[in-house]
Amino acid sequence: MKLFKKTLIVLLAMLTSFQAFSFCAAAAGGGTAEIMGDVDGDGVVTVVDATLIQKYAADSIGSAHFNVNTADVNLDGFINIDDATKVQRYAADLSGTLYAGMTPQEARALKNDDDIQTPIIF
Repeated sequence: MKLFKKTLIVLLAMLTSFQAFSFCAAAAGGGTAEIMGDVDGDGVVTVVDATLIQKYAADSIGSAHFNVNTADVNLDGFINIDDATKVQRYAADLSGTLYAGMTPQEARALKNDDDIQTPIIF
């Protein structure tokens, strides 16, 4: 019986340690991938994200309140009301969202593909 209790205590301690490690990894940014437009980091692009972008564009909040890396959804180099509008449209499932909902890497790769102009031959 004592062996069973000791084994159970060791297993519970290991499980608790694993859960604490998983929580710390998620809190450090290792839990979910970044999504363009998801500035609050909850894994979903919503109107809350659009509101945060609006507040940032109006200088009501600083960059410490959200992920600046995912805020510029049109990849024009500025975080402004246009980005907030794109996020609102994405959250409402409307067109004209550009890169919202993609990872930053996917968005930048697609933008680079879009920037390549192919010559028109007559």
